[in-house]
Amino acid sequence: MLERCLPASGRKWYVLRTKPQKERLVASQLRQRDLDVYFPTYRRPENGRRSTRESAFFPGYVFVHVNLNQIGSSALSWIPGLHGLVKFGPRPAVIAEHLMANLRARLVVVQRAGGRAFASMEKGDVVRVTRGPFSGYDALFDARLQGHKRVRVLLAL
Repeated sequence: MLERCLPASGRKWYVLRTKPQKERLVASQLRQRDLDVYFPTYRRPENGRRSTRESAFFPGYVFVHVNLNQIGSSALSWIPGLHGLVKFGPRPAVIAEHLMANLRARLVVVQRAGGRAFASMEKGDVVRVTRGPFSGYDALFDARLQGHKRVRVLLAL
């Protein structure tokens, strides 16, 4: 006979979907209920200003580490600003512990870089285009452009 192995506490990581711009409110409400919450943020430059602004790394989502069997999914239903658990069919989406650890480690690197996308890339690095009309092509990273998600790459066609 096989038995499913769960962490000693039975807690798992779940994803909660929030209403627009309500991630911080939901995270605060969950913490007030003594729940383990992960709300990743990063500092990004404001358009045309020297100041930075803290933004949600995953807009519209917050992670919670709970034993859903113990607290019940209804405990996560009546929180201001929350749409509910992310589900696949009737089952809540569960994120493996090792994926959460990798996510946290990667976000630390991003935060150290000032929240800039592509911060670790240097001119001349080989990159692969993953979306758009040039998807699948290899290119050379050339420069970062204005806007936190814009770069220039050189393609050999």
